[in-house]
Amino acid sequence: GRVMMLNTIGYGKLLDYLEEKRINKAIILTDFDSEGELEAFKLNKLLKRTGITVLESLRINLKKSLFISKIEELSDLVELLYDGAPLNIYLDDLKEIYLES
Repeated sequence: GRVMMLNTIGYGKLLDYLEEKRINKAIILTDFDSEGELEAFKLNKLLKRTGITVLESLRINLKKSLFISKIEELSDLVELLYDGAPLNIYLDDLKEIYLES
């Protein structure tokens, strides 16, 4: 999958890329604090308006099961996601994965 950092490319380039590559599913990962929740809400709304399915359950499950507040704390777990961890069911059906921080 593909990870994109929204804070480095911005909404415009992200939407252009999604349209160009015909991406129809995305995962939004932001910090789990109030600021990150607001950013995830705005991005979720924007992506849905453009016809992109947001796989919200992955974000919700990560938030419930991990004791982290900053998404950067996931870096140690990324390998597990790709190496057969239970969450790989979400990854198998995706063309791209988006990380927004």
